Amino acid sequence: MAVVLIGTGMAGLRGQMPGVEPRPYILRFDEDKPNPLYRRICYTFAWNAVLNFALLNLVAWLLPPSPACGT
Repeated sequence: MAVVLIGTGMAGLRGQMPGVEPRPYILRFDEDKPNPLYRRICYTFAWNAVLNFALLNLVAWLLPPSPACGT
């Protein structure tokens, strides 16, 4: 946990995290610019969390309860 806090703190001080940019990060729709690396990584982990949560809940609904659970 300390490594994550130190890493995010350093990135925040350098302005490399969402919300800490020195000026507003506004994309114009006519500009063809790729997303920054940190944003691609954050979006990847966010989608991973959403999909895992949904799939685990779906599996829990579809599978019958185990006799070991006591139900």
